[in-house]
Amino acid sequence: MAREASKELKELIGKLPDGWDKMSLEEKIWQVDHKWRLLSTDDMYDLEISFGIKSFRDDEKSVRACFALVPDGDHQFTDGGSCFAIPNPAANGQVNKSKFPKYLRGFIDECAITDWETDKSLTCALYSSICADTFEEGAEKMFFFLDLLTYGYEMTEIEWYEEKHPDLFPKHEDEDEEDDDEDDGEDVKDDGMETIKEWDETSTSTDAQAMKANLPIVLGKRKESGEYAVLNLCSACGILMAGMDDFFISELYESVLASLLYYHSRKELLFLFIDTNDMFFEYSERLNCLETVAGLEQSKKTMQWLWNEMERRYAVLTKAKCRTIQDFNSDNTNKMPFIVVCISDLEDWVDIREKDKDFTRMWMEVSQKGRAVGIHFIAATCHPTAKVLPSSVTANFPVRIAQKLPNANQSKIVINKEGAEKLESDYEMYLYDIPSGKAEIVEWQGTRDEDFEELINKYKKE
Repeated sequence: MAREASKELKELIGKLPDGWDKMSLEEKIWQVDHKWRLLSTDDMYDLEISFGIKSFRDDEKSVRACFALVPDGDHQFTDGGSCFAIPNPAANGQVNKSKFPKYLRGFIDECAITDWETDKSLTCALYSSICADTFEEGAEKMFFFLDLLTYGYEMTEIEWYEEKHPDLFPKHEDEDEEDDDEDDGEDVKDDGMETIKEWDETSTSTDAQAMKANLPIVLGKRKESGEYAVLNLCSACGILMAGMDDFFISELYESVLASLLYYHSRKELLFLFIDTNDMFFEYSERLNCLETVAGLEQSKKTMQWLWNEMERRYAVLTKAKCRTIQDFNSDNTNKMPFIVVCISDLEDWVDIREKDKDFTRMWMEVSQKGRAVGIHFIAATCHPTAKVLPSSVTANFPVRIAQKLPNANQSKIVINKEGAEKLESDYEMYLYDIPSGKAEIVEWQGTRDEDFEELINKYKKE
């Protein structure tokens, strides 16, 4: 079932987002997809959205807007696609529409599934497609159609519903069997560990060796030249990653962390996770990180701690007459570990950033001055809007990564140019480096679970 409505989701129930009328169709579809992700849970299917022209009203041509669902298992859908269904429906296959807001009752009638033999309309199950006269109207109806998930409907597949309620969906002997082995989705690329090892073995220059002693991040290979794309987090200060899919942002985060874990032990590198959407929960505890922060109040305390730690480290370096953490660690046996602060989504900081000036001041100071004493930020967001990423924020991330984005405006916000909206693969990204002013396409790969687990165990033992 849909998760309990968050504050953001409640603002999207029963009304359109601000500025809807001025949005392009592409932006409207992104809003539908974003709302779906707020509603859905891990056991639901991924959502893809398609529009097509089909004769739905007798001979009249109209727009058919359909939720195309991508199953995780070996399921195949019937020609009707998947459906929304009410658990434990009434015996006659109907639901009490009076319990629904008026704007949703029309969907229940329009999308109700029909019993083929009795021609009976069953409002306990709805096709996940709607009709409209224009594409824009279709997007708007789809946006509201999702609200049905907040009123008890669950996402299911027609075959599942047939199994639970054979009286409502009788089997037909002439039904064609679907091929369960087909998979039209993009293969998951998970050879990131091999890429790290290849670069480690082939890069023997003085510069490469110096980078390995710092915080190297092997991102993948540049699409045009085929050369390795490697960042030194110590030089980069901070890295900003933006995309429109939580899954691929999480996968990219793991690939970044894999490089850091490959080269460093817990004595040399500490992590601090600011995790407001459970992106890091699978491994943050096992890494014995400094802290895992979930709420905004905790974020305030954590930022104060980081600021105090930065000041403490500067005092230590001043006493030792060293300018940077690298100078200090080369002259002392009691080395100072790097601290990498990982932020799951900067959108969650919008309110606190606007209301708490002390928080914002400390964040900006640690971002700008922390590099010299080994404190670095890696931040992500699936909502790269001007509100989430104003220039005061992006200025503190000299290196920015953009996965595929919904439109050119968001691409400009992240990498200062159009292009991220045109990326062809989920495993392509733009790498933008402010010092050089270059934006290049990099082909990246995820990290296998077993490889990442091995890195975690190595990090903890050393």
